Amino acid sequence: MKRNVPKRWGKKRGYAYSAISSNNWRTLPRSIEPDDVKRLLRKRFTTRDKCMILMLLRSGMRIGELLALNLEDINLKERTVIIYKSAKTGEGRVAYISDDAYKALRKWIKVRDPNRKYLFYC
Repeated sequence: MKRNVPKRWGKKRGYAYSAISSNNWRTLPRSIEPDDVKRLLRKRFTTRDKCMILMLLRSGMRIGELLALNLEDINLKERTVIIYKSAKTGEGRVAYISDDAYKALRKWIKVRDPNRKYLFYC
């Protein structure tokens, strides 16, 4: 006797399995379109916010890594950021700063409170 199997189920080697993956909602992340980046950067932001956005967009840093930065972690001369513990792998790495992120970072360093431990604070 043949059993009816719903369409979303398949039959393989005598047992039913789901033909619809449970991971359909998981897609690979996409990069932001260049036009969208230009539109975003045309908006008016505070010096801190613009610096944070540019650092995230241009250096490939994760938000947790950015928020954990100290001023000592940045080498402005070499335009590098030392990340001692990566959020993903737990290992250290170096991120490089682009020209526009460098300019925004220099502006932010001039106006930030020098008594604060972290580079970006609330």
